[in-house]
Amino acid sequence: MNLILLGPPGAGKGTQGAIIQERQGLLKISTGDLVREEIALGSELGKLIQKIVESGQFPTDEIVMDMVDKKLQLGSKGWIFDGVPRTQYQAEMLDVLLTQLNKKIDAVIAFKVDEKKLQDRITTRYTCVKCGKIYSKFIKPQQEGVCDYCGSSDFVHRTDDSAETLRTRLSIYHEKTEPLVAFYKNKGVFYEVDGMGEVKDVTRQIEGIIRSLSHDTEVLERKGVMGIDF
Repeated sequence: MNLILLGPPGAGKGTQGAIIQERQGLLKISTGDLVREEIALGSELGKLIQKIVESGQFPTDEIVMDMVDKKLQLGSKGWIFDGVPRTQYQAEMLDVLLTQLNKKIDAVIAFKVDEKKLQDRITTRYTCVKCGKIYSKFIKPQQEGVCDYCGSSDFVHRTDDSAETLRTRLSIYHEKTEPLVAFYKNKGVFYEVDGMGEVKDVTRQIEGIIRSLSHDTEVLERKGVMGIDF
């Protein structure tokens, strides 16, 4: 199964993607993770990307999809795409890359949010340096100062987690990413969840969608084998 998590910055895509990855055994491909990995390498591309990110912008479509393609080539039983696609070009290119692997997008899950509340999420969040897990005043580690996932106590407040950067990114999101709603509705794979609920409630909504998709697949497989539904 291949899923896209769609929503503005701070909607909770990263948190939910990590949960679904662990529970469903899918591989999460996050634009943010890809960018941070490249920056950490200290390459010329990484230095260029860092300047772009710190200005509140996003890397070009070509840079993003090249990094995504490299991840896809590693293989997986399925992927969760977090933060990609962000534009029509990226969406179309992702379809091409998946088709080459005889795969397709099964569901696009959009996070409905209150943008006025996103600022609190963004400006108070901090990231585990070791594994990239994100926390905030709303999502705290079980043990204060210790990451739930890797046990590290090294955290950082990212320079791009500011109110000004959020406003820039929301503007870009409305201009370039919101049109993807119609794009995926036309494909019949679009779903919505309430992204402002508690983490466990949002997870429950997403897993409900996954269960319904799994059920539909089983029905189609039975029809394909037997010619009837039972």
